[in-house]
Amino acid sequence: MTMYMLPVRAGTLMCSLILSFFILSAGLFPATTSAESLTPQQLASIQNVGAMELSEDGRYILYTKIVPVNPFEENATAGRELHLIDLQTDDRRQVEIDSRVGNLDVRPGHGTFSFTSRKEDDETVMLYEYDPQSDDINLVYEHTASISAYSWHPSGKRLSVISSEDLNLPDNPLPYEPTVYEEYLPNREGYLVSLNGDDPDVQQIRVDGSIYLMAWSPSGDRLAISETPTSHIDDFYMFQQVKVIDGETGEVTVAIDNAGKLGQITWSPDGERLALRAGNSINDPIDGRIMIVSSEGGTPENIYPDFEGKFEQITWADDDQIQFIASESTARSFGTIRPDGSGFERTLDTDGPMLTRFITAGNGTMAFTVQTPEHPTEIYLKEAGSGELSRLTNSNEWLDGVSMGRQEVVSYEARDGRNIEGLMIYPVGEDGGPYPTIVM
Repeated sequence: MTMYMLPVRAGTLMCSLILSFFILSAGLFPATTSAESLTPQQLASIQNVGAMELSEDGRYILYTKIVPVNPFEENATAGRELHLIDLQTDDRRQVEIDSRVGNLDVRPGHGTFSFTSRKEDDETVMLYEYDPQSDDINLVYEHTASISAYSWHPSGKRLSVISSEDLNLPDNPLPYEPTVYEEYLPNREGYLVSLNGDDPDVQQIRVDGSIYLMAWSPSGDRLAISETPTSHIDDFYMFQQVKVIDGETGEVTVAIDNAGKLGQITWSPDGERLALRAGNSINDPIDGRIMIVSSEGGTPENIYPDFEGKFEQITWADDDQIQFIASESTARSFGTIRPDGSGFERTLDTDGPMLTRFITAGNGTMAFTVQTPEHPTEIYLKEAGSGELSRLTNSNEWLDGVSMGRQEVVSYEARDGRNIEGLMIYPVGEDGGPYPTIVM
C-alpha cells in the first residue's frame, strides 16, 4: 500500500481531520467496521467551543459555542451561543441573548464577564457586561462608532477601546460605486475611557497610524499598544511597532525597537518588562518566539533561540516565570520558562491532546481549549497542583458512536537532508488499499 504523508501544522489538525471525515464518508472508502462512519450531513452539524473565559475566582466559565445552521434550510454563517458553567455546583445553562457576541473578557474586580455585541436596536457594536450570579446583561459603554477591541484597566473602572475612524468620504458623482483595492481604508483609532456613570470621560490615544494590540500595565499607569503606519494588511503582518502610552494623557512615552511579525504583548507583574510573542527579525516567517524587553525601551531579545517549535501563547506566571503553549511538529505542549531563557520545562507533554489556549484563575485552576482526534474544540480543566486534564464539555455526544480513521505521525527526509513530519489519517476500515491520498 502506497500512502503519502499529510504534512500539517499543529493548528490545522482538526481541519485535516474534518476534511478526511468528509472524504471517507462520501462513499470513496467503504467502511468495514460495525460502527457507522461520519456522513457529510453529520459533518455539517458538528458544534465546537469558540472563545472561553474563566472568572477571577475560578468559579465560572463563560464560553461561546459555534452552532452551524442547517445547510438544507439556509446558507448562513454559523450561530454563536453563549454558555455558562458554575464549577462549584456544576450548574450549566445557556445565556439568553438574541445577538452574536465577541471579545469575551473578565471585568477585573467586578465578578462579571464582558463582551461586545450589536443587539437588534443598537446602531453600533457596544460593550456589554454579564453577571453570572444574577444572569443580568447590562450595557457598559457605547462609543461613537462600533467597538472592534478593548482592554480592561486593572481597576475595572477604566478601559481602552479600538474603533475605526470616520473618513468623511467625498461624494461620488458617478451612478455606481467603484471598489478600489486598499483605498479609503480607515485607521483603527484608540481611546482611553473612564466609566463615570452616564458621562464617560473619553480621550484619544495620540498616534498617527492604526492600533491593533493593547495591554495595560499591572499598576494601570501605562498601556502597551502596537501601531502600524497604515491599516493596510502588509503593515499589520510586518510592521506593528510596540509603544508604551501614558495611561492618563494618552501620549507615547516609550517606543520599543521590535521588528517583524507580532502576535501578543504581555507585562511582567512588576511592570518592568514586556514579553512579546513575535518574530525574531523582519525575516522570521512566524510570530512564535518569546522576545523580552524593558518597558522603558530597547531592543527585544529572543530568550530561547534554539527552540525549533513555535510559542502559540505566553503569560507571566510571576516575575521569574512565563507559562506557554508551544507547537512542535504535529503536537503541542504546555510548560514554563524563565525570562532569561533558562528552565524550559513541559508540564503537559507533546503526547497529550492538542492545546489551543489556556487561562489561569486566582485560585490556581486552569482552563484549556483542547482538540483531539476524537473531537473538535472542547474545554478541559486542570485543578491547582494537578498534572492531569479533565474534560468539561461535550458539544457532540453523538460522535462517540462514529468510527474514525486512525492517525499516526509519519516522517521523511527532504532533499536538503532535513526531516519533515506530518500527520497521516487513514481511511475508516482500511483493507490494504491502494487509496487516493490528499496531501495538505
